[in-house]
Amino acid sequence: MLDLLIGVFLSTLTGVFYKKAIHSGCRHLAIISAERAVVVLGVLGLSLFCDGFAFDPALLSISVLAGTAVVVSRICLMRSLAIGDLGLSWTIWNLSVSVPVLAAMFLWWDLPSAAQAAGLLLVPAGILLAGNPYREADPDSVARPKRRFGWTYSRQQRSWLCLMVLAFLCEGVFATSFLILKNWELSDSRFTYMILYNSIALMLTTGVMAAKGYVPTGREWGAGTAAGLCVISSAYFWLRALFDVQSVIFFPICASVAIVFMNVLARVTWHEKTTWTQNVGVVAAILAILLLTSH
Repeated sequence: MLDLLIGVFLSTLTGVFYKKAIHSGCRHLAIISAERAVVVLGVLGLSLFCDGFAFDPALLSISVLAGTAVVVSRICLMRSLAIGDLGLSWTIWNLSVSVPVLAAMFLWWDLPSAAQAAGLLLVPAGILLAGNPYREADPDSVARPKRRFGWTYSRQQRSWLCLMVLAFLCEGVFATSFLILKNWELSDSRFTYMILYNSIALMLTTGVMAAKGYVPTGREWGAGTAAGLCVISSAYFWLRALFDVQSVIFFPICASVAIVFMNVLARVTWHEKTTWTQNVGVVAAILAILLLTSH
């Protein structure tokens, strides 16, 4: 259980590094590029100790989908962190576990259980409640706030929520790619797949940077490296935990505790404050994840 909690804590630190880097003027593509380079090197290091490096041509199409989804998801997440709260952004982002459940329904006719169906219903409630206006509209703003569901949204708040919904969907597509890997019986190629989709994400980001003609700064390399080390370290502890903790306990704790950890870190590191409506949204999100990951 300790390995599981350490893994969750390290994964939440990734979001803290994202937020710090964005507010320090670092560029999204440079951070993602350095992060994915570290992850690729880390997975290659695992090849010395683990199986799962078989190759199948079918991996290429899934890897292109996953690599693209990873890049778009993180760009949207980082853009949202530039204007919104870390804890609430992370909460909505983690609700992406609902997308593979929906994909299983429509692609493989895998009907959800009653608990999972209840969890799916809680997902939009969690997004709407956690994503309700978290700041008063600027009275001097030229843009007049609009009302949605009785709440007043400024242009900045609408931008944040749209970015988070897009990040939620893209991260869900990325999570669904692992479900495709399982249904295509490619589990013996899981680490090869990790190398491929991270390499594609790396090529996408470096290609765009080369086209724009800029080179990552030392600060950007440092932020991306720190995030990448958190990603690969959390994966290491999660792999250790899988041998000691049953999957019916592992996945609910992994997703729900991550939200709790991140909201606590956001309060401590960024002094973020939430309304009671947003707190209800966070609780709804945790309940949704617990129900969706139940068996």
